[in-house]
Amino acid sequence: MKPHNYKNEAFHSMASLDADLHGIVTQIEKNFKNKDLYLAVSEFTRGESKKKLKEFVEKIYNLPQNHISEKKKSKDYPGLYVFAEVDGDDIKTAYVGISRMVIQRLKQHSSYSHKNSGTWAYLMAKFPDGEKVPVTDKKKAVQFDKSNPLNEAIIKVQTSMAKKYVVTYYPMDDNFLLHLAEPYVACALGAYWNSFETH
Repeated sequence: MKPHNYKNEAFHSMASLDADLHGIVTQIEKNFKNKDLYLAVSEFTRGESKKKLKEFVEKIYNLPQNHISEKKKSKDYPGLYVFAEVDGDDIKTAYVGISRMVIQRLKQHSSYSHKNSGTWAYLMAKFPDGEKVPVTDKKKAVQFDKSNPLNEAIIKVQTSMAKKYVVTYYPMDDNFLLHLAEPYVACALGAYWNSFETH
């Protein structure tokens, strides 16, 4: 069997994957216990400069870690990000995402009012009862119309997000591991707003 595919992406050993993924979860949990390794959404949300966000992402990206290839190191900052509520040792994970350009993606979640860019805020606006409404129950979803504009509902949620959530980042440029890590971390940390439905 060939050791890699047509894009020169390595085929992983299934035996080592669990250890890799468990290590990622462990590091994210450590990040949320260290105030230097997470950032309040209010620091980079609508109307705020993205300078602080960029400094934060760069700081984590440049820490010693195992899932950035020095040969492929770039300023696009690929990897996995996690939103959570943190109150001392109490950490409630809300949403896990991946991106090849994490700075841009985090700004979209917190500041862009279109459903295709502010996807998590759109989801929360559509299911406003949170814990009371299963994400899969489409009949209970808010139906947006002219009297309830979509962008206004998303902006309202983003304002709430800024007060409530912090985010951390795990740098990763291995495409296979990145796509596998998203559902693994969401399950391991109990990310309520993640869905495993295919698009």
